[in-house]
Order: sequence, then structure tokens, then C-alpha cells
Amino acid sequence: VLSSIQNLVKKDAKAASKFITKFSRLLRTVLENSRQNFVPLEDEIEVLKNYLDLQKLRFPDLFEYQIDLDDVLEGSMIAIPPMLIQPFVENAIEHGFKGMERPGLIEIRLTSNKAVSDSYINCCIVDDGIGYQMNPTATKKSASVELISSFIKKATGTVIRINYKDKEKSTGTVIQFKIPTN
Repeated sequence: VLSSIQNLVKKDAKAASKFITKFSRLLRTVLENSRQNFVPLEDEIEVLKNYLDLQKLRFPDLFEYQIDLDDVLEGSMIAIPPMLIQPFVENAIEHGFKGMERPGLIEIRLTSNKAVSDSYINCCIVDDGIGYQMNPTATKKSASVELISSFIKKATGTVIRINYKDKEKSTGTVIQFKIPTN
């Protein structure tokens, strides 16, 4: 990210300044959130947006993104554990879109079971990349994905489900899991 910002300084100092601010805000928020067991959902969404915008600076034509919250979650006071979604989004960017000739799309959907009082929310992360098994590095799970899987199992009694978006073509990835709330 810093290298991308450095290159941007030469072309557009105002845009570079904007991204330096975004980067510093992201670092500060990640550090603050890492000390908390739960953070407001709204804050975690903001961290994801900052992260995705910085990745778009690095890879301007690689992907687009969309974050959708159902009506029950919008403006709610729900808190979730930090940094559960970001590693899956990072995998889509770093591995899922590699070598594609068109821009990819990452969709992050967070939904409740109709009542804010539920002890979890549903998270679905969908990308239209090359698919998880076509990628040679996909057979080796990252440490963060293994830690998150273990945490989700302990906290919700469920597992993370990973499937193809298009099973026939074995492309795209759909990741679904429950996020505990406070």
C-alpha cells in the first residue's frame, strides 16, 4: 500500500494525501480493535471499506466490491468480534482474482434472523474469481483462516462452509459462517 501511495504522490498529491489518511485510519482502527473482544458492527464495516479501498489503490482494475446489511442490522447497536471477515476478503483479492482478464466482484452480505436479539449474524462472502480448488495455494489453509474456523466452531457450534459460486464451472467462492454478537 505504501508503495502505491508513493507512486500516487508523483501523479496526484491530493489523492495520495487522501489515501495516506485512509491508511493511517485503518492502521489505528485495527490496532484499537485488536484489543477488544467485540467492536460495533458499524466500525467493523468501516474497517472493511477502508481496507478494500486501499486494495483498490494497489489493484485499480482488479475488483469491485459491495457490502450489504439487512434492514435489521443497519443502525443497530450489535457488536461483533473484530477481523473475522477481512482475511476471507484478502484471500479473494490475493488469490481468487489472480490472472483474471476481467475485474472481479466481492460481495459481503450480513443478515440477521429477523431479531436483533439473536446471538449471531450470518455472514456470506461471495467472489466470482477462479475458485478455491483451482488455486494451487488453496489446499494450504492460512493461519488466520484456521484460527477463525476454530473460533467460529467454539463460539457458535457451527463450521465455516466454503463452496463454489458456479459449481458447474468450479469458479467463484462462497464462504458462509455465523458471527457471534454481543
